[in-house]
Amino acid sequence: MRTGPKRVRSRSVEKLIRIDKQRRVVESVANQIAEALAEAKGVEPANLDTTLYDHVSTDAIEELVDHESRAWSVEFETRNHTVEVTGTERIYVDGDLVRSLGQSSGGG
Repeated sequence: MRTGPKRVRSRSVEKLIRIDKQRRVVESVANQIAEALAEAKGVEPANLDTTLYDHVSTDAIEELVDHESRAWSVEFETRNHTVEVTGTERIYVDGDLVRSLGQSSGGG
């Protein structure tokens, strides 16, 4: 049974979570991309000067992540950066690997 993203509050920041195929609760791909972009810029995700939804369909990326094939990648541009998410569960910002999907952020 597939369940869509659910909103939760953590440290006063609203985040989306989802249940993966192994029924683990994981942070949404959109949040992970935002965290990778923030890490590359050296700011907190809440201080990003852009919204992912203005640049890419995060729902489409979620669907790709849940797809059986890993032979895909999505690249999109924000105001000052190029972001790539791959079927091998990696997030690149400006060509540099920033994190892997499912990786915990450094802050815990």
